[in-house]
Amino acid sequence: MIKHIFMDLDGTLLNSNGDISDNNIRAIEENQIPITLVSARSPSEMKPIITKLNLLEQQVAFNGGIIYKQDDFGMNIGQSHFIPHNISCFLINWIHQNFSMISLSYYTKKAWVALKKDLGVEFQAKLTGQNPYFCATADEHFQNCENGIAKIMLIDLSEKNLLKIETKINSLNLKGISIYKSMNRCLEITSSLAQKDIAVKEVMKMKNLNVEETVAFGDGYNDISMLKTVGFPVVMGNAPEDVKQFGRFITKANDADGVAYGINKIKNEYKI
Repeated sequence: MIKHIFMDLDGTLLNSNGDISDNNIRAIEENQIPITLVSARSPSEMKPIITKLNLLEQQVAFNGGIIYKQDDFGMNIGQSHFIPHNISCFLINWIHQNFSMISLSYYTKKAWVALKKDLGVEFQAKLTGQNPYFCATADEHFQNCENGIAKIMLIDLSEKNLLKIETKINSLNLKGISIYKSMNRCLEITSSLAQKDIAVKEVMKMKNLNVEETVAFGDGYNDISMLKTVGFPVVMGNAPEDVKQFGRFITKANDADGVAYGINKIKNEYKI
């Protein structure tokens, strides 16, 4: 029997406009299975979705950088993994100096911080409905690094430079970070401990769940570890072909209410 669903957001629960369809909302409400969102997004970007779905369980932000519960009093963090502060400071300066054409921003526990307003920042703001805080001084950046940076984000709307940047960063052989593409135009850097499978296993431990009692929905490369961790992995129809091999079945695309279709198929055909 399925007791818990782990759910990616962008490309999975959300359609191409960044919205949740009425059919997806209805399927979640009617089946009343506890849901943990497992997203690369920040808690503030996830909050409207959590509120709309009235989710009461642990949620996962920054690909596992933070496990938390959202309630009327704010965000209660159960676990967090930030980029080592010396590495985050070095990377922000290094990327800014060597790839000034790339949109560079980062996330602390509570804020999205940008160095300047550019097309990448405007794209992210439109996608998430959030506005960044613009930080201009080196001292302020240093203090943010000391307090903890959960994610560094690079956006290249031309999609031409990210592979080169990823290769260059990997050649630095920095310890304690993970680098991945969340979208074709977005490269994200987090702590090496901010992994979806690690977070899912932690929530399963918190909730005393067995593997066979869990389902996951995902569409991207950063979802693969989560899909391999649960008992019943479901991959979206819009996922790349080499991600689809990790699904027990392939549901419809995110723009065709694939989450609702998948939940109903699991309930009616697989009867679990």
